[in-house]
Formats: sequence, C-alpha cells, structure tokens
Amino acid sequence: MSRQQLSSEAHKNLPHANPLSVAQMSDLLEAALARQPRTALEIGCGAGGFSIELAKRQDVHVVALDTNPYALERAMAAASKAQLIGTVEFCQKPAADFNGEPVDLLVCIGASQAFGTPRQALQALRGLLAPNGTLVFAELSWSAKPPSEYLQYLATSEGDYWTAKEAEHVFAEAGLKVETIMIASADSWAQYEAGVLHGRLEFAKTIAPDQAAEIVEMSTEWFRLYEAHGRHCLGFLACVATRSDGEPGV
Repeated sequence: MSRQQLSSEAHKNLPHANPLSVAQMSDLLEAALARQPRTALEIGCGAGGFSIELAKRQDVHVVALDTNPYALERAMAAASKAQLIGTVEFCQKPAADFNGEPVDLLVCIGASQAFGTPRQALQALRGLLAPNGTLVFAELSWSAKPPSEYLQYLATSEGDYWTAKEAEHVFAEAGLKVETIMIASADSWAQYEAGVLHGRLEFAKTIAPDQAAEIVEMSTEWFRLYEAHGRHCLGFLACVATRSDGEPGV
C-alpha cells in the first residue's frame, strides 16, 4: 500500500478531490472555458474529471499531469467512455518536467505542492501561461489565524497561504489579475472531510491489519485535529485569474 493508492481510494466516491461544492466546480469550468481556449494544461489532474469536462464541452487539447498512477488509471478509463469534442492526453510525470509551449488555460486545483509553496506555484504557473491566458488556481487559505500547534502538525507556516482579502494582492505580485474568487463553504468543507475519512477507513478494511491500523490512526488523528483546529482557521480558495500583460512566459 502506498500513499498514492490511499489518496486515490480516499477520493474514489467523492465528486471531486477538494472541498468546493459541485456548483462551484461547475462555475469554475464555465470560467475556464469563457475565453474559448485551444490548449490547456492541468497540474494534478487526479481522476481526470475537470480535464475530461473541458474536452467534452469544447474543442480544446488538454494535457493532464499527475504522478499518481492509481488516479490516472481511473482518469483514462473515464476518458475512454466519454464523448469528447476535444482531446485529453494524460501523462504520469511531475509538473516540473512539463516542457510544452505556454497554454491558453492552466488549471491547478489543490496541487500547488508540485512547485513548492503556493506562492512559488503562482510564479511558476505564470510562466506556463500564454499571453492573456487564464489560470484556474485553488488551494488552502486561512479564514482565521491558525494556532501554532496546528501549523506544526501541518508542517507549514502561516505565510505559505493567504486569506481571501489578500488574494488579489498575492496574485498581482505574481503578475496575475484575479477575475473571480470562490470560497468553499463550511458545510462543503465538512462534507469533504467526512467523505475522505470514510474513504480511508473503508480502504483500511481491505488491506493487511498492520497497515490498516496505521491508516486508521493517521486518518482519525487528521480528522480530530481538523475538527479541533482546522475547521476554525482553514479555508479553500479558488481564483480565476488572467495574465493580461501580453508578455511571453518567463
């Protein structure tokens, strides 16, 4: 059992692998397609839902990257059954290995760790965008000041993420203009965390007892700390931004 397999199984029965609502993800899809992109890149595509929907709706060529072979297996199976107008090319490789041309549309939802911190990710992603390209970016944010013990558990610092009020300034520093902001609701967050916990515990029932015990302990501790701290200070923020300076990627 690997962490990648656990992650894939934990999200298997969820509509998507983040705390946004189904309606919000639909709105992100509409925003992504608004400028009628011809080329797109998704970082951390997971089971492929967003990339597949792009290609179902529009004649766009999507390159979808992930390092998780279990998620990609599901993505390719789903794509093979879908009626696509465009095309989707799934690739198992780190985002840093992408060497294609800058794209019209760039999607990075909960996958900023591919470039380091979220702030570092924005700088890197800007360089992958064609002039006037669109970025759909979603990641953890702060809804309140996090306690130090929770930061230590997450192995992060308060400066790695930002609040909704700070988003426009943070994106502007990276040369991006925010057009739309969406915030996961408390109910959507709670449903997501409960769904991930359920998926992990169900998977634990199918594997060897020693590995199962480790998963149960890790999963219940994460959920306990989320209930105690995370739900009071964590947010999940999605931004649709544009690179409007007209300069080539850097």
